[in-house]
Amino acid sequence: MSKLVQIAQYVPTVENPEREQTLKQMLTWTGLVLLLYFTLTEIPLYAADAAQVEQAVQQLRTFQTLLGSNIGTIITLGIGPIVTA
Repeated sequence: MSKLVQIAQYVPTVENPEREQTLKQMLTWTGLVLLLYFTLTEIPLYAADAAQVEQAVQQLRTFQTLLGSNIGTIITLGIGPIVTA
């Protein structure tokens, strides 16, 4: 068991918060993140050809559902490769 304790010393841990967050703070941050997410799902990529994007959407309709966004937008550029990998 001492070997396990020695190995556990090298495992990174998360420190406890210094203070508790209020419900208002949590809801504020949640709202900001949702606003950012919904905004980024509507902004198309710069210089993306609309016809090619529409063709990709038709072929990748399932991925669009899994990603929860519109293909050819900023949010799919950021999270898409991570999810599909």
